[in-house]
Amino acid sequence: MAETKTLNDRILEDAKTLLKDDITSDDETKLNLFVKLSIGNVKKYRNYPSEYSETMILDDLENYYGTIIYAVLNAWNRQGTEGEKSHSENNVSVSFINESELYANIIPIARFI
Repeated sequence: MAETKTLNDRILEDAKTLLKDDITSDDETKLNLFVKLSIGNVKKYRNYPSEYSETMILDDLENYYGTIIYAVLNAWNRQGTEGEKSHSENNVSVSFINESELYANIIPIARFI
C-alpha cells in the first residue's frame, strides 16, 4: 500500500522544489517551521468550530493549499526583513506585502447562535 503524505509533508516537498536553488539540507528545519506557522495561520483565520474533526479541518485546508505555499515562500524570502514595510538601499527600493494580505482570501467559518 502506498504511503499517504500529510499536508505538512506535501507542502514542505513543494516548497523545497520551488526553492531548490536557494536552500541547503540545513534549511529544512526552518522551512518546516514556516510550513507549520502558515498552516496554523490558515487555521486561525478560518476559525474552525470545536465540532470540526481533524479530518474535516484537513479536508478544508486543501482548499487553501496555494495560500499556504505562498505564505511559506513569503516567510522564506522575508528572512532578515521581518517587521519592515519597505526598504531602500543603493537606489533600490523594495516594499513588502502585509502578512494579513497573504490570507485575505480566507473566509472565516460563520456560526449561528
